[in-house]
Amino acid sequence: MAKKLNLKVDSSDVRDFQGRVRFKFTRKFVQEGITGNGAVLSIGTENRFDTLMAEQFNLPISFTSGDFDREWSAPEQKYDYVFCFEVIEHLMNPLHFLDGLHRYISQDTRIFLTTPYRPHLFWNNQHFHEYDQLRFKHLLDSAGFAVVRHQTRIAWYHPLFYLSGVRPFLRLTIGRSRTHLFELKKADQQPSL
Repeated sequence: MAKKLNLKVDSSDVRDFQGRVRFKFTRKFVQEGITGNGAVLSIGTENRFDTLMAEQFNLPISFTSGDFDREWSAPEQKYDYVFCFEVIEHLMNPLHFLDGLHRYISQDTRIFLTTPYRPHLFWNNQHFHEYDQLRFKHLLDSAGFAVVRHQTRIAWYHPLFYLSGVRPFLRLTIGRSRTHLFELKKADQQPSL
């Protein structure tokens, strides 16, 4: 039976080992970029991970609706912060999504985006795109975004996971998964085509 694709972490996931670890390092990264009060736009349907993150900083949060590869929307306003956690790798057309994001942000908006990175051998069919830094920078440049900060964190799993098979064991050694955390802003100059 195929595992259902879950683009977001719900409340039960935050209680599991990987969810807690990811929440902790994501919260620390976001905390360094939150400069005050403001409204948050969460990319995706309502989910516990983003809601808890906004509650940590006492920020009101809105969620998007629709298909990011086609047409999507959010409550019409300019947001101070955008949470885009573990979403962009699932999109067939991430450039279309990023172009549409400009509608909801100002020059001062900070976008917090995370995406996994793992060696090619460990790519799977849950992601339409896997990014290395060069390709992701090209995507951001094409969409008119600049990197303010970037960190890479090891995405640890529960220790018993690594004993559940050959492939999981290899993830502990040569195939260690990482999470890229980005703080983005609008680029000072929009790309010219």
